[in-house]
Amino acid sequence: MYAYIAFPIANYQQFIYKIPEHLISTIKEGVCVEASFRNKNTFGFVVSIVSKTTFKNKIKSIDKIAKDHCQLPSALWKTIIWIANYYICPIGIALKTAVPLLFKSDYVPRKNIYLAITKLGRSERLLLKKKAPKQFHFLSLLDKASIPCALAQLSQEITSASQIYKKLLAKEFISIIPEDQIISSHLVNARNITLNQEQTDIFDIVIQSMKQKKYSPYLLHGITGSGKTEIYIKLAAAALQQGQTMLMLVPEISLTPQLSQKFIDTFGEKIGLWHSKLTKAEKYQTWQNINSGKCSIIIGARSAIFSPVSNLGLIIIDEEHDASYKQESSTFKYHARDVGMVRAKYSNATIVLGSATPSIESYYNAINSKFKLLEIKSRYNDADYPQVNIVDMKEGKNRFSYDFSHQLITAMKKCIQNNEQMIILHNRRGFSNICRCQDCGEITRCDHCSISLTYHSDAQLICHYCSRSYPKPQQCSNCNGSNISLIGTGTQKIELEINKLFPDINIARMDFDTMKNYSNYKNILSDFESGEYDILLGTQMVSKGLDFSGVTLVGVINGDTNLYIPDFRSGERTFQLLYQVCGRAGRNQKNSKAIIQSWNPDNVFIKSAAKLSLDNYYHMTLKERSELKYPPYAKLFRILITGINKQVVESLASNIKKQLDGQPEGIQILGPSVAPIEKIKNNWRFHLLIKADKHKLSLAYNYIAKKIGFKTFHHKVKGPKVEIEVDPISIL
Repeated sequence: MYAYIAFPIANYQQFIYKIPEHLISTIKEGVCVEASFRNKNTFGFVVSIVSKTTFKNKIKSIDKIAKDHCQLPSALWKTIIWIANYYICPIGIALKTAVPLLFKSDYVPRKNIYLAITKLGRSERLLLKKKAPKQFHFLSLLDKASIPCALAQLSQEITSASQIYKKLLAKEFISIIPEDQIISSHLVNARNITLNQEQTDIFDIVIQSMKQKKYSPYLLHGITGSGKTEIYIKLAAAALQQGQTMLMLVPEISLTPQLSQKFIDTFGEKIGLWHSKLTKAEKYQTWQNINSGKCSIIIGARSAIFSPVSNLGLIIIDEEHDASYKQESSTFKYHARDVGMVRAKYSNATIVLGSATPSIESYYNAINSKFKLLEIKSRYNDADYPQVNIVDMKEGKNRFSYDFSHQLITAMKKCIQNNEQMIILHNRRGFSNICRCQDCGEITRCDHCSISLTYHSDAQLICHYCSRSYPKPQQCSNCNGSNISLIGTGTQKIELEINKLFPDINIARMDFDTMKNYSNYKNILSDFESGEYDILLGTQMVSKGLDFSGVTLVGVINGDTNLYIPDFRSGERTFQLLYQVCGRAGRNQKNSKAIIQSWNPDNVFIKSAAKLSLDNYYHMTLKERSELKYPPYAKLFRILITGINKQVVESLASNIKKQLDGQPEGIQILGPSVAPIEKIKNNWRFHLLIKADKHKLSLAYNYIAKKIGFKTFHHKVKGPKVEIEVDPISIL
């Protein structure tokens, strides 16, 4: 007997190995084995088993079956096979991305060291402020934390943390806390949740599906503040009572601290966290806890969908509409929501997609009975939705300054006078987004990308695509003029303006520049919730799923930021962003307000968001997509060709188009054309779009395979790179 094995490499080839006699009865498809590959002992997965082979060369034998913790649940293995086929990706790459820890057999995690400040340390802390500022900072972080902190986490914020901790330990200013006491210290107060009638009705429907242990997809459409999280917690408790496990996905790491704390307060050590900001040791520990059965509920970002939990009964994907669920940066481009649907199907599990603004695809599936639609139309605890106003910034009389309207400034003053909190959204980071010569109009661009540089408050111009930085030019590179101006507004500039207007208030800024690690998210959100900050200012991360009872005002500096991006989803994203951020206000019984500043106040997406006109928005968007044959009315593939030499890239794109000529009925080719962002990191970019009738999906895959071959997309050779993306959510 022989087995074809997939190894973690970017190659469609699977390698044949002989199955030793003593393993024939135990080796099956999906089993993780160890075998010699390229002169190294390597983990691989059995893809298929055959009794005969025509292979003439020497065939190596499988060494052994890998240990139990390396084995994947059957449903997860089937999901990975589906991923490889659907997203046109080698199985090895899918495995390496989905379960990377399996392929690090030489990794031995360092033992976590958890620290807490002692009474002596608390009393002596201020004395260290001048004579030992690093020790003071170390102690301050521990003093601020509600639970013991891992040394690995502190090392992300403090240089030489290991040396500092040893000194403080010797002084008895800190103590080491045993790891088994950490989770129990989270259990401050177990949550006693009472559902209202709407919530109870939904809970009862979903729980019946969970008891039947069959695939059941639901779209939970609840307005912002309707109490979806409370339903999730009740469903999680029901899953545990039935001996089932649960996966809970959130789109942003920024949502993980607040959500996970609610779950930890209820379920304690049953909770495992999984996201990209965890250290390697923390991920390894969670992996071990899953395999040992210690963790039954996994909460995390998109990669958590691959957690190797067994007996999966429930998957919840919160804010299912969010673009963050799509992995776009690697050769393995998947959508966690769609992978979740498949994993639930193979697991005979219930899956709940939750959102106040469901994606067009999910809403379409619900109205066409592919999902069962569940709706919550009122807010939890009878809270009122905020009054939403649009301010026309084109009208000079409305403007207090270029970035602020009189109406927003007045509302901010009232909010501060009442000791209430506010969230200010501006979906553009940095200080100014354009550096331009006023004499000739030349805009300073990145040398390596076709992108204008963004000025940051540290006097650097930064490319937000390749991260290269440049000093602000003293003269124009085009006309040698010295009249260089900074134009546009980012979150740093807004923060400065607010500080000038309201010098006595405290502002927390949340954007890519301030959120360097998981503890940054956790600390800012915790401090804002406890009232240490009056204003939470940030990019789109402040719009998603955050729940603060003290917020009575939401201000949007520029509601048009996403509107004119050359992408067919720009209107959808604008609506979702504005609707979601307005819903952050009014989570209590106080009157609340949301103010959207716009230079295009008559835009239908902005008006629909302000009026909460969900039916109008979905009707309008579906009509537009139907006419243009975009998802959900068609399947979309994007072929992206990138390379250093523009002419070679363009020529290859043209050749691929020629290969694709003669497409069957129901398939349309657009392009090749220059991508909207023409160059990134010195690589020129051309693309083609393939639109296929949604009922002719198999035909589309066969057509692409026959005309250009799947191996084209993962062929490692010098020259241009060709990638294919199935269901792209952006065509930039």
